[in-house]
Amino acid sequence: MKRSLSKKSKKIIKKMMEEERLFEHPLALATKVGARMMLQVALEEEITAVLNRDYYERKKVDGYRNGYKSRTIKLSCGDTTIDMPQARGLDGPFHSFILPPYQTRMKELEEVIPLLYMN
Repeated sequence: MKRSLSKKSKKIIKKMMEEERLFEHPLALATKVGARMMLQVALEEEITAVLNRDYYERKKVDGYRNGYKSRTIKLSCGDTTIDMPQARGLDGPFHSFILPPYQTRMKELEEVIPLLYMN
């Protein structure tokens, strides 16, 4: 079964494409925006999977979204800030598998970014 991006993930992509600055070097900007966008969408999809429902979808299950917390991640192209989704009402606290607590450097992401530009 093919699954498309959630409505919230699509809004994240659209918002980030509109708000990014244009005075940075184009390659650095593309790298930073791409990394930020991939990470933000992955986190949004993760919280959707944990809660077993999409943004604004109502089901009778435990847990609900509870806003976002800003978090800075260090990348090789510079620091970038993401909005970490929060959840309440689960059996335990929500900790992202993609970005564990207190992790600020994304080594895996830094290794993948150069591969995006190889042809």
